[in-house]
Amino acid sequence: MNHRYVVLDLETTGNSPKKNEKIIQVGAVLVENGEITERFASFVNPGCSISPFIEHLTGISNELVKNAPTFSQIAPMLIDMLEGASLVAHNVPFDLSFLQYELKENGFEPFKGKAIDTVELSRILLPTQSSYKLTDLATFYSFTHDNPHRADSDAEVTAFIFLELLKKIEKLPVKTVKKIRKLCKLLKSDVYYVFKKQNGSEPSEELFFIYESVALKKIEQRIDEAIVSSDEHLEKNEAEITSKVEMLLHNREHALLEIPKTIEWKQKYIAGITSFVKKHKKKVLITANTPQIQANIHLLLQQDNRLLATIIKDKSNYLNIDRFVRSLHAKDNNYDTILTKAQILVWLTETETGDVEELSLTSGGRLLWDTINCRWEQSIYSKAPICYFQQAVKKMTESDIIITDHFYFIESLQSEEELLLECEYVVIDETNSFIKNVRKYYGINISYLNLHFILSRLEQNSLVESTKEELNEAFTLMRDYCLMKGKSGSTRSTYTVPADLATAPGWGAIQEAVNRLLLKITELILQLERASEEHETTITELVQYQKDLKVVVFEQDDKSQTWLEADIKGAKNAISIRRMPIDISEKLAVQLFQKKSSVLLLDQSLQAEDDYQFIINELGLSDFYPSTYSMLNEEKSKVTIHIPTDTPLISEVKEEEFIENIALQLKEITGSKGGKIIASFSSVEMIVKVYEQLKDLSVAEKYVIISQSNIGGSKQKILKNMLNFEHVIVLVSHRFFEEVSMENEELGTLVIARLPFHSLDEPLIAAKIKNVEAQDGNSFKEVSLPLSILRFKYIIQAFIHQQIKQDCIILDARIAHKKYGDSFIKSLPNWNIWKEPFYSTLQRIKR
Repeated sequence: MNHRYVVLDLETTGNSPKKNEKIIQVGAVLVENGEITERFASFVNPGCSISPFIEHLTGISNELVKNAPTFSQIAPMLIDMLEGASLVAHNVPFDLSFLQYELKENGFEPFKGKAIDTVELSRILLPTQSSYKLTDLATFYSFTHDNPHRADSDAEVTAFIFLELLKKIEKLPVKTVKKIRKLCKLLKSDVYYVFKKQNGSEPSEELFFIYESVALKKIEQRIDEAIVSSDEHLEKNEAEITSKVEMLLHNREHALLEIPKTIEWKQKYIAGITSFVKKHKKKVLITANTPQIQANIHLLLQQDNRLLATIIKDKSNYLNIDRFVRSLHAKDNNYDTILTKAQILVWLTETETGDVEELSLTSGGRLLWDTINCRWEQSIYSKAPICYFQQAVKKMTESDIIITDHFYFIESLQSEEELLLECEYVVIDETNSFIKNVRKYYGINISYLNLHFILSRLEQNSLVESTKEELNEAFTLMRDYCLMKGKSGSTRSTYTVPADLATAPGWGAIQEAVNRLLLKITELILQLERASEEHETTITELVQYQKDLKVVVFEQDDKSQTWLEADIKGAKNAISIRRMPIDISEKLAVQLFQKKSSVLLLDQSLQAEDDYQFIINELGLSDFYPSTYSMLNEEKSKVTIHIPTDTPLISEVKEEEFIENIALQLKEITGSKGGKIIASFSSVEMIVKVYEQLKDLSVAEKYVIISQSNIGGSKQKILKNMLNFEHVIVLVSHRFFEEVSMENEELGTLVIARLPFHSLDEPLIAAKIKNVEAQDGNSFKEVSLPLSILRFKYIIQAFIHQQIKQDCIILDARIAHKKYGDSFIKSLPNWNIWKEPFYSTLQRIKR
């Protein structure tokens, strides 16, 4: 560790020095020979005012910097510290850009040393972390971080993290370090330099296999230890749902069970499963949507030391070692690909499952994973010491209870996968997500990026280039068509392709462009087949892409819905072509309910308007007469529902007036309740308008406002950003609640600005409505209303946290004044529901 590193952190008035944003605090820590030897910290007078947002974020006020030195006064001390050192920072491009700009502006030479990003370094060395934010890494390493967003504290914590990362490199097998060093030369910061200075260690034969110069962790053959004895556990959780689950499985019934989403209720239904398995010696399969829920179920099942439970997933979840080793030799300058390969090299020294869900991959990393997983069968000539998928299969065959994801379960039904056929008893957790995933499985989703990524992996020649040109032309034409013919909002445009393509004017031009692209793909496949067997994966991908593209552009039918979807602000070729089946009931009836002895379907929202008929029809359960149970009334929730009776109907006022009124009401709610508030809207367009109104109303002076419409990243990331602030309001769409996990988040107030009706322009909704009306049905009662009630219940149930008192305020006057509003109210359990004028609501939530 004999090198000088200066760990730097800067607090600034904004994000870009080119926009005349300035440094307001500097923190620097000198690391030499693996130890902190010097520290420097100073406020900086920026010569401009600090905004309320930055003051709230950093705690640095205009008063604090008023008498501080200017940057030119502290620069000589920084320059002296940086002499002969490498610069280290968490998100180094940000700090380096400000440093270089200020040095130049004040007449000093720019910094010319190495620049190392601890975000990039952490991604490589901690590949399983869910977050690489400084505060989260500090928590991971158990470092105290008392003053986040203060330069001195951030620099200190970054230095400690950097030292831990250096120690980790020293513990890695030397072959792993060498391979990462080669890869990292193509990354954005100079992290390769760290791997050059740190040597790694000689791998222990007891701990690692060395296969093709890649170190793999040896896996202990063991059965997971139980946490507690089960008898006490079962007695403690004995409840009506426990006995019902056991009875339904024993009686070989199909059933719908509406239960709260809490971990306590999961314990209760799992107790019923375990009791059935032990008494009757039958295997049960549980399928859940997300890895987090699968892991939670597995943990609960481990509490019984007389049962063995295991998680198995689709082959594509497991790494194919031979394919990964081959990918290391492939020439590729793509940033995400290189970063992902480096991550996997470290991960292979730690993982016992080879399951991708352990990894924190970028979207580009996921594209690489698609080419190196066990979906591609391991060669019979492979000498790899382990196959992660076969290892999971072996453990599964020895288990009493099997846990899997929705897609693998759906695939097993379709392909009659022998591994899961013997499970006659099935429990489906998250039934609403299951229905969506069935549609996705049988659907098609094609984008420009799918094929472009495949082509970018190939050695570039004239045929590859001309294929790229045809790809660009075809997708640019489709995007232009979508923007011209489709329904456009503020962010997206959607065009529904008619079943009769002859009624789509101008579609012939798209078919001609796609035909040219298909011919180029055919030429490319023939060229690859002649070249080498190494292109087997790419050929398979190209054939599937070609097949899917033909179907969606040339072969429409009335049983599926096809549509184009474009980001209005996206690149000229940024468009997706989607196709999904309108009705999945027949598939599920034949492939699932006819074949299984008992299928229990669980979720927090299954019943609409006091019956389950809508969801029964969706699932294809009508001919099986399923039992139905709701446990929502058993839950003593601390949520109070408020329905203001004097909010105007949107149909009675101009849209601008309605938006202004919603913004004013939100401002009043923030003043009365405080804390963390989440507001749900029916469209991104409405979110954008309300956000602007809230800023004009000066809500941002006391509250941090986060809008889903202007923050990038995943939905879960938006939620995490919200929780960093004590007083914050976040504006999201109704769909947001279907895509995030809020089980552990303490949110005080939920505001439903509009009842969550689906847009009639949504292609699948439009198709369902058309089908109902073609049979002289009432599309509002049979489609729009039940779907909206199910989503309404789902949003509220997702918001509930058992440990705190919460308020849900519904600002849509239709719930109070329209006849169908009673259907929404009746769908709620026996909670406290108050109908009163808005200002009475404010007084009540204030109390």
